[in-house]
Amino acid sequence: MIHIYTTHVTDLLSQPEAIEEINFFIRSQLFYANTVGIIHCHADFVDDGQVQAICDILPFETVGCSTTSLANDEVSLQYGLTLTILTSNDVQFHTGVSPSSATGLDFAMGTLHDKVIVPLPERPKLLIPFIPFLVTIGGDEFISRLSALTDYSIPFFGTLPISAEADFSRCYTIHNGKAYVDAAVLLAISGNVIPRFITTGVSSGEYLDITGSVTAVEKNLLISIDNVPAESFLVNKGLVAAQGLLNTLSRLELIIDLPTGERLIRNIIAGDGQGGVYLTGHIPSLGSVYFAKTNAEIVVRTSREIAGSAAAAANGGGMLMYSCTARNWVLTKDTLEELDAIRSTVGERSPFSCCYSGGEIYPQVLPNGNIAATLQNSSFIVCLL
Repeated sequence: MIHIYTTHVTDLLSQPEAIEEINFFIRSQLFYANTVGIIHCHADFVDDGQVQAICDILPFETVGCSTTSLANDEVSLQYGLTLTILTSNDVQFHTGVSPSSATGLDFAMGTLHDKVIVPLPERPKLLIPFIPFLVTIGGDEFISRLSALTDYSIPFFGTLPISAEADFSRCYTIHNGKAYVDAAVLLAISGNVIPRFITTGVSSGEYLDITGSVTAVEKNLLISIDNVPAESFLVNKGLVAAQGLLNTLSRLELIIDLPTGERLIRNIIAGDGQGGVYLTGHIPSLGSVYFAKTNAEIVVRTSREIAGSAAAAANGGGMLMYSCTARNWVLTKDTLEELDAIRSTVGERSPFSCCYSGGEIYPQVLPNGNIAATLQNSSFIVCLL
């Protein structure tokens, strides 16, 4: 059984005050034989040294990532840090960080697998990866390699970091206080635990009456739709006002149906300067493309519904939650509206942490029984521990 504790600090505290708050919290909790911490924080907490200072006083290892807004069962924050502690007598936690992706993804993920998973006396029950957010390399390029090394038999649940910068320059993964922009961090959980998962995605009511066919693609670079450069297609269909304005597409989602029957949801994150557009994940083959637009009402309603179902199923147990940053972009009136809705729905029933994600990693069960570690976008995902 896993016991979960959560706490937080805000940007209003000085570093010594934040350290004292965390110290006081740590001293007041009962820890069991095995413990790990998960940190979610605004990138400023990395850059000003607070994350490292906090991790230096913790008597256990930590993993985590940067985000834009975050919440736990106590508070919703735009600028802050949450610490979620998992502790147990009969569940084990193992962490590690990969080499830089510049060494090659096969080598980086193989090293991470050998470092964290191979030495374990039994196969993990859950893997929680924090995958780098790199514009030119889709997060699922990392995930597919790591998943293949586990024979597709271990569920993955995790996230890509996110930051507020237009160039995504401060998307940090975190391991024991040290931050990385190009390395993956992994938490493996083994022992007496049976994780459960809930998710939501784009509904049919959000679809637009615009379709096309993917005619050229290279990994996460969508080159053309209906043989028209992808950015020009978006302009021609009125989805973006003019060339060079892809940053206005925060409400737009691409839905790609592949010949295999698999459905992918992707967001646009940048142009390549030659008419192509980079997506948050790769497209493995040509397929049909649809478009959808969401709004604040849909985001808040679906998150409230999923959070309510999760809290009822958790029955007092702890939860980890990630919501796509694209869902946050549509909350123009109140950027904390979704997180407040989740927190008020869960109430005091379960300890949880939630933050915005640059890509949601979720386990999908395939017809053959394998578990596919899929990269979702525009989704809200929950893991019950």
